Amino acid sequence: MKKTIFSAALLLCGLLCFGQQSEPLRIYFVPRTGNTVTPDEMLQQSLWEGVPDSAPFVLNVPKGNKLFLKTVFRAVYNDKYLFIRVDAEEPLVDKLDFSGSAPNRDTGAVFNTSHVEFFLDPDLQRKSAGQVVANINGGIYDAIVCGGNSDWFYDVAVKAEKRKNGWVLAVAFPFQDKGVAVSNVFGMFPHSNPVVGFNACRSNSLDGQKATQWSKTPDNSYDRPNKYGVLVMSGEKNAIGMLQNFLRQRSDSGITLEGAVKNATEIYRIALNSALTAGEANGRMLSEPRRSHVLGEFKAMRAALTRKASDAELAGMLSRCGALNAEIAEKQRSLSNNILDEI
Repeated sequence: MKKTIFSAALLLCGLLCFGQQSEPLRIYFVPRTGNTVTPDEMLQQSLWEGVPDSAPFVLNVPKGNKLFLKTVFRAVYNDKYLFIRVDAEEPLVDKLDFSGSAPNRDTGAVFNTSHVEFFLDPDLQRKSAGQVVANINGGIYDAIVCGGNSDWFYDVAVKAEKRKNGWVLAVAFPFQDKGVAVSNVFGMFPHSNPVVGFNACRSNSLDGQKATQWSKTPDNSYDRPNKYGVLVMSGEKNAIGMLQNFLRQRSDSGITLEGAVKNATEIYRIALNSALTAGEANGRMLSEPRRSHVLGEFKAMRAALTRKASDAELAGMLSRCGALNAEIAEKQRSLSNNILDEI
């Protein structure tokens, strides 16, 4: 009996390890802007001309929120700041008070009106992140999440404006050195941190919707750095190389490229190779005849990688590979649940 349970536990462990597929990694390429740009100018339309929107935010709890309001962000940077602008649809914008005073910093009042939560992981360790909450009245809450420092202070600037059927909120994140002081737990510079873990989450829209975010994290939880997307400071010479190294270490369900994209072909190829490696290993656990069909598709994709393919073709294969990996993961979850029931 003990041997049977032990064998089942080993199989279950393997299934869980193989079956942990994530959402595609969102990658936004941030263009460089002029060094003379300051936080006072971050709502000027001229700063954002030609800067692509991100993909629309997705619902954090799809089953609990039927109302969907479009939210996107744009980002630029210079030697001093990372500027992020969020455009939020809000049909009831006339009910919001943009003239109110900013609430006391780091208090619950910051969360009481429409706001955006930003998460930055400059070291790309996927374990902790700097959290900055900014609301439409200029209120700020900041902390290091996942075992960090709740007393952390980050000198960001916030501006917001009412727009037709919505609002715009912009934040200037200053680049700073981590230094050696215990209190300096967060440091970020474009030349040393050209690829930054990132997420943005919109909360407290009116009329019912509670939570949307750029990169999907587990339901009802924002502080999951391993599920964040990344920002790429595309004007830095070492940015693409660092991104490629990061992608080679991943083995999940693919990527989406957004913003001022550079080197798309090589990035797609690296991501597809990683996704195929995971799929080829996991797909062997499927039962026939589906196993042969899936592994056959993976084999065809491998062959396609040996010849020249367009970015559109690579993106299509990556999407298909992600769908197959998701199918495999679902089968593995079902099998692991059956094993648990038997144990």
